[in-house]
Amino acid sequence: MKLSRATSDGEVKKKFAPVFREFIGEVKRGGRNPEAAGEALAEMRRFLVNHSFKKTFRSDHVWKAFLEELEADELYSNMRIAYVLKIRSIMRNPLKTLAYRYPDVNLIHSSAAGICGLIGVDKKIEDETPYVITEHGIYYRERLLDVSHRELNLPEKVFWLNFYKAVILLNYYYADRILPVCELNVRWEFRFGIPRSKIEVIYNRVDVERFRPMEVEVGENPPIVIVSRIGKLKDILNVISAMKFVKEKSPKTICEIYGPIVDEKYFHLCLRKAYELNVLDRVEFMGATDKPEQAYNRASRRDSPTRL
Repeated sequence: MKLSRATSDGEVKKKFAPVFREFIGEVKRGGRNPEAAGEALAEMRRFLVNHSFKKTFRSDHVWKAFLEELEADELYSNMRIAYVLKIRSIMRNPLKTLAYRYPDVNLIHSSAAGICGLIGVDKKIEDETPYVITEHGIYYRERLLDVSHRELNLPEKVFWLNFYKAVILLNYYYADRILPVCELNVRWEFRFGIPRSKIEVIYNRVDVERFRPMEVEVGENPPIVIVSRIGKLKDILNVISAMKFVKEKSPKTICEIYGPIVDEKYFHLCLRKAYELNVLDRVEFMGATDKPEQAYNRASRRDSPTRL
């Protein structure tokens, strides 16, 4: 039987809408109870693998539950109705991961504690498949930077930050091991209450033959060097803000930023910030480079006469 035929509006109302409401209830509170969120997620998955995803999410009962959960909250009830409809559309995509039957495997690995990790969460709950997360960056920090630059009002920003926090806590709670690439990531994981016993740092490999001290042409004042894409997730605005304080201590020091512009709007925001802080002459965007090892060797070193 086709899933569409097996999906009646009555079944959606009785079996899916209540657990969807429970899940949204956890989401809007930032996933304070990841076990409850996980149980709701598992129940939604059990329904969706046997029913039509399209018919389920077209049901008025599902979105009535969604709207009622938001309207019941003093903050979220102030969201723009047009944006609530947009959220309804956006949320279909991450939840679609619940509608597939995944093969039996020995281990599931996710490269972020994000939406992609929900598959690992599902399988961990379903059949105790071991689940491991490697964190190159911190998903919540990246989403925080993303949301802060969106043109949203306060309730809308809070909703998305709580949604992402709920997803992150689900991943952390059900993961068997969390493997960040540096101790800085560990600090963020501690903020979410993850015990150190669950975390093991595995550093990124570095080609020491390529990235080694080498002679490059530098003037009397070696620069500060940043190698990074120019986009909001890399937080270049923070670097520019820091240059205001650097300029006060070391007026001749320049910051060279190597990397492609991946977000033109953000790039112009960086330029405007540099102008406002009067450091436009202290920040140079060098463009992309295929020789980052040379760029790094231009940087100020401990034995340099420059002292910040």
